[in-house]
Amino acid sequence: MIQQDESLQKPGMASINEGDKNSKENFHNLSHVRSIGDKKYIEEEDIMFSDEEINDQEQEEIAALNDEDYLPWKESNENCTLAITGRAFSKIIHESTQTSAKAQLLRTMLLKTQIFARMRPEEKAQLLEQLQDLPWKPTCGMCGDGANDCSALKTAEIGISLSEAEDSIAAPFTSKIQEISCVVERLKEGRAALVTSFSCFKFMALYSMIQFFTTTLLYTVNSLPGDMQFLYWDIVIIIPLAFLMGLTDSYPVLSKQVLGSNLVSFPVLCSVIGMTLINGGFQVIMFFILRAQNWYISVQDAHDYLNDIDYEDARKSCYESTTLFFLTNFQYLSTCIAFSIGKPFKKEFFTNKWFTITLVFITLLSFYIQLIPDSFTRISIASTIVNILYEKFVVRKISLVVKKKKEQKINYCIIVPHDKIES
Repeated sequence: MIQQDESLQKPGMASINEGDKNSKENFHNLSHVRSIGDKKYIEEEDIMFSDEEINDQEQEEIAALNDEDYLPWKESNENCTLAITGRAFSKIIHESTQTSAKAQLLRTMLLKTQIFARMRPEEKAQLLEQLQDLPWKPTCGMCGDGANDCSALKTAEIGISLSEAEDSIAAPFTSKIQEISCVVERLKEGRAALVTSFSCFKFMALYSMIQFFTTTLLYTVNSLPGDMQFLYWDIVIIIPLAFLMGLTDSYPVLSKQVLGSNLVSFPVLCSVIGMTLINGGFQVIMFFILRAQNWYISVQDAHDYLNDIDYEDARKSCYESTTLFFLTNFQYLSTCIAFSIGKPFKKEFFTNKWFTITLVFITLLSFYIQLIPDSFTRISIASTIVNILYEKFVVRKISLVVKKKKEQKINYCIIVPHDKIES
């Protein structure tokens, strides 16, 4: 236990030296505050993280894949933190626009301070606004247990009320546990929910693009997918998988990686565009392989012979429509599996019982429909494997390269804050 010293309540800032940390330990400390009599104490509790099986290279790749915010204090070699009172905080804020040195003092105070004591309600909200105004736009959270925390709870992106009094009205979340351990659960569930939203968005986007390629290719031969094919795609494949893929639970331990919250980000766009091109490419390959077969008969020749070329529904019965139907069945399944990869924010998809049962059933049904193991089956399987490998490895590697280039561009604004100085 570390007792809150009276010297921390005086105006000004004090430096607190940190002890050495074992670099091999795979946990961080989360401080809990509780009251005994008239004194406050800080109790340390170890929170295990889920990176014991992830090496340094994999950690960088996951961070890039999730568009993680840049955290400059990770690169600092200064082994100290600061404590500050409300009066000193207000003075630094007031004088930060006078000179570049005082603006830099504000930046240093925001990055290095871990204890803010004797803060008025408006100062708490001002602190969050200053943190949110940093160049890398960090996500800020606030826990409060009284009416004087309402303004700060409304200002923070993540506001958690630790009581059911007045502050619970202002906070988006209310904890029934009167301690900050609820933050860990909130982060785990929130990250899992965000990953699920991104996965469902990408799956539905790929569903539309795969069907777009199929329809476009069939238009070139004056045909369309059959009504029963559309019905099979929508009712048997898409609706069950889209509904069940979101039921996978969050990972049981909190990861050190931070999930990006921007839907229109490079990892998401790279994933969707890349998978679209891969699936479309396999459909084109399958289309030309079909036309190269010696038994192939074109739509025009076949329906001229049957004398029903003028009937649109009749032209839907052709080699092209059936072949692309076989292929796209597995493309829908493979994209769903690729977007359901779990760690480090969700459990693996096979822990979702109903999703796994449905996935196995649809796969067996698709194999039953496409029973004969010919070249078309091999291309369907190849398309499935390439989809999963691309989402698992290629998107992660490309995102890592782009993230490193982006960090090089923003490094210059970390030290000198130009926007805080009045002309």
